[in-house]
Amino acid sequence: MVEPLRYGIDPERVGPYEVMGRLGSGGMGRVYLARVVGGTRLVALKTIRPELSKVSGYRERFAREIEVARSVRSSYIAQLIDFDPDAEVPWLATELVLGPTLAEVLASHGPLPADSVRVLAAGLAEALGAIHAAGIVHRDVKPSNVLLSESGPRLVDFGVARPVRQAGLTSTGQFVGTSAYASPEQLLGQEVGPPSDMFSLGVLLTETASPGAGSSERQAPAVDVIEGRTPALSCLPRDLRTVVRTCLARDPADRPSPAEVPGMLAGRARPDRQSGRPWLPAPVFSSVRRSSECLRAVTHPATAFDPGRMDQQPTATADFPRVATTAMPGSRTPAPGLPAGRRPALTVGLSLVTGLLVVAGVLLMRPGGDSGTGLGVGDATPGATVTVTASARPFDDRPNSTTTPPRTTPSPARTPAASGRAPSAAPPQRPAFTRGTLGVSRYQEPGYAATVTSVVAHGHQLTVGLRARGRTDLREANTTCLEVRGSDGTFTVHPFAQHAETARPGTFDGTLAFPLLVSGRYALRYSCRSDYSTVDLGTARVPHISISRYSDEYFAVILSTDRTSRGLQVVFASTGRTDLRDPRTSCLNRGGAEEHPVDVRLDRSETTLDHFHYGVMDFPPVAANSSFTYSCFPDYSAAPLA
Repeated sequence: MVEPLRYGIDPERVGPYEVMGRLGSGGMGRVYLARVVGGTRLVALKTIRPELSKVSGYRERFAREIEVARSVRSSYIAQLIDFDPDAEVPWLATELVLGPTLAEVLASHGPLPADSVRVLAAGLAEALGAIHAAGIVHRDVKPSNVLLSESGPRLVDFGVARPVRQAGLTSTGQFVGTSAYASPEQLLGQEVGPPSDMFSLGVLLTETASPGAGSSERQAPAVDVIEGRTPALSCLPRDLRTVVRTCLARDPADRPSPAEVPGMLAGRARPDRQSGRPWLPAPVFSSVRRSSECLRAVTHPATAFDPGRMDQQPTATADFPRVATTAMPGSRTPAPGLPAGRRPALTVGLSLVTGLLVVAGVLLMRPGGDSGTGLGVGDATPGATVTVTASARPFDDRPNSTTTPPRTTPSPARTPAASGRAPSAAPPQRPAFTRGTLGVSRYQEPGYAATVTSVVAHGHQLTVGLRARGRTDLREANTTCLEVRGSDGTFTVHPFAQHAETARPGTFDGTLAFPLLVSGRYALRYSCRSDYSTVDLGTARVPHISISRYSDEYFAVILSTDRTSRGLQVVFASTGRTDLRDPRTSCLNRGGAEEHPVDVRLDRSETTLDHFHYGVMDFPPVAANSSFTYSCFPDYSAAPLA
């Protein structure tokens, strides 16, 4: 998927490269589709956000990522092609990997067959062998950091990789990695070495071969191992069971080295390039092939979109066909911990290819060292067709991350992409917010404080001005959260966008944008830890129908609905952390029968952080007493529709 460049935001040239379009963005940087001026070879070009290039620490982190990528060579790793860490805005260019992430394949097609898993295991083991030989620990091996191409898997994202001698905790004592795939030593804050990556590989292979295997209590496998429980692996073939069992050993010394893994596998453990037989099952391979063809169709830079022009219809040079997502026989719902990842907005005139993703060979780093993830795809039942579009504005009241106070009079609603019908449900009623006394969130020891300078409520967004001061180890502002107490219970809300006017070690001046989805008393806590005091922001009354809830941090709110002869339309918003599940996995339930959405339109424009979705779902006609469940897992509560 290629988005048009954004007027005044995205560059037309970076070094010797012509920028063709935007592939993705995160809190720290952006990834573009690019080519050498006058050339034809496409690359993935990654840059730091210009405002961060002058901030101490970010440029050094980016330079470290370049050094790591330079030192590693493997056919199963996206290769570094060009770079300039000393440019005004540092950049690097990598091989462009054409294909979806493993996370998306698992979500749309279910588990892979054993032969494909063997190829995946051998390829990733070879990649880890090259990384470890260079003295590096990856620290974030997970499905969203694995790309599936026609020629085999690719391990990407060195954003949180570290030399072995430095692979412990960060300087602030924060955990780095993804807890669902972390090793016991990562979770316990112990020394982290190459065996930690092998544990993560074992978790990944378990999930790939059978999402029902592994943790029996729907928690990180490392927790089971720490507490002495044996992972459930009986559904795996014998050779894969041996690989996974040894990778998940509690003692790092008992885990296999990358070089030992291929010899433990039965059958074909490499793509068979001579016979031309695909290493992936036909539905997945077809998706990979179509994604390659779509990306190669981009021959000219996409039209720059000026967000200030309300009448502009941005276009791109490649029209992406809508593809049916078909579940393979025996497919199952994705595992509860499967990260859904970022979902960048598409602009008018573009269709999102369901089940496909073309992402950069090196994915985005998130603030705090967490790595970026790919774009999630929806789950589907056998024979079902799921299409996904996105509009620049499903309703006027969409969240807006800019620091300028929004207009009090909304602009006319814009029509969603032509490929999806306009919303028939009424726009949600606007929340009412009464501002509190504001104040300062103070650390338990002197020298650290965050002052709330402003609070602006607009639609379903609450924008908070923040001025934080401390020593160089002051925690990052985007770790701040809101604690909400009201009639629907207690909730913890994380920001979905950040704008920093000043951001350097020990200082933050800027704004954080939070979703305004539940009624109650809102209090801000800097860094979302109990060692900082709370600040009273005010009280909100948010009209809504019901809430599908996993915990106080993960929940989805039904804002309005509309029943017609064509079916049911649901206007919703969901929030959580960076592993918030894809909304396309939601369902309606009546007496055990499930109905999945046939169309989903998301608004993700102008967001700089993850874990928030806002948009419209279309369902087939359903009975009046059906209930809605976000992500269609029993760990989310059922929400009545009336």
